[in-house]
Amino acid sequence: MSKTKARLKRLAEVNDDIPGIKPGAMFRNRQELSDAGVHLPTIHGIHNAGEENVYSVVLYGGYEDNVDEGEEITYTEQGKGAEKGKAVHGQSQAGDQEWKGPNAALKHYAVTTHLPIRVVRGDKSNSVYAPRPGGTYRYRYDGLYVVDEWWEARGKAGYMMCMFRLKRFNDGTVYDIPKRTDPD
Repeated sequence: MSKTKARLKRLAEVNDDIPGIKPGAMFRNRQELSDAGVHLPTIHGIHNAGEENVYSVVLYGGYEDNVDEGEEITYTEQGKGAEKGKAVHGQSQAGDQEWKGPNAALKHYAVTTHLPIRVVRGDKSNSVYAPRPGGTYRYRYDGLYVVDEWWEARGKAGYMMCMFRLKRFNDGTVYDIPKRTDPD
């Protein structure tokens, strides 16, 4: 691993804000998010290290059962998305999700740690709290949340989903999550 990648990994694998990056910071793409240390994976929606550590999640419209109410999010991730070769954001599930990998890590957080994780919203999310689609800056860092609860339930497509309630972490930061507005 190069010194730059090792430094970036040390910077990103903390349960806190990244120094110099405040809630509301905008990013053009997933590579910029990764380079800043806000969310290292350029594809996956959960940044975890094993089944015990989670650092960040991205809401990007990949799962139809996500519900974003700003301060509280019902988050469904990860696995059994669209059929292989047909992965399109917002496409329905192709099978039951399982409590392994990133799902197990988020569940572990809900049960044992309650450490905060970073939440990023992308412009493909169908939430009024997501950045407006089609802009130059497609991702926004919206601060720290805790995994408050976990459960499994049948999703809209009829498959079992690993579901999580994320609640905004009160760290004293004053930040109002912006809502989408129509262009003038």
